[in-house]
Amino acid sequence: MKHSLILSWIPPPSTEITLNSSSFELTFLFNWAKDLALTYSMTDTPNAIPCYEAALPGRGSFCLRDWEHMALGAHFLGLDLENITMMKAFAKTATPEFDYVPAWHIDYYGKIWERAHQVPTIFDAIWTSYQQYLWTGNTEWIEDTELYEYYTNAVTRYLTCHDNAIPNNGIADAPGEDGWENTCTYNETSEDHFREAADGIGMQYQGFKSYAEILKARGNVDGYNTWIAKANEILHMFRTDFWEGSTYYRG
Repeated sequence: MKHSLILSWIPPPSTEITLNSSSFELTFLFNWAKDLALTYSMTDTPNAIPCYEAALPGRGSFCLRDWEHMALGAHFLGLDLENITMMKAFAKTATPEFDYVPAWHIDYYGKIWERAHQVPTIFDAIWTSYQQYLWTGNTEWIEDTELYEYYTNAVTRYLTCHDNAIPNNGIADAPGEDGWENTCTYNETSEDHFREAADGIGMQYQGFKSYAEILKARGNVDGYNTWIAKANEILHMFRTDFWEGSTYYRG
């Protein structure tokens, strides 16, 4: 028996996604999953900032990487206030003292819970923020002073502090000897001590592209041209210099 499936969502201001289907089981499971996901919103917790759990259970916090990977789903659940509040919380922790690396975990009350550094997350935050701007139409994502400062520092000052493996090649790196807490990749289990990795380079490319688009949306066409060219330089480098066919599976 065929069942009809209709997904619907309403443009900003966001509302929760809904599903209409002739399949009772599908509708039931969809609503169950949505309701369960919304229980992880901590916004109504006394003294908490608008946020949701984005970490391993029981930590009472949200993690930068996990937030980046959950933000779009959270948007469809109507958690736009939580998304931008969480990103602002990360942005304000990316200070010169820590070489412009934001906190890794922040608790529900907006306080730093843990620090760690995974290169892809720095640029993923720019890409995720730009995607939220596109989905929500909320110009605060590109105009807020703290957020814009984070984006700019990430592609400039952060990069200056973390371009050491092959000095001045324009690629963010990590020492490769500090385990998952200071790494150039999302791969936390590898025994290889990478200093530059494909996912880090790929995310830097997307971060540069997103930063260029943010500049264009802010009316800075010259800035857009500069940064889209820098993004394309990374793409060219990856395709010509980084690729090594005999060991492609290693990094």
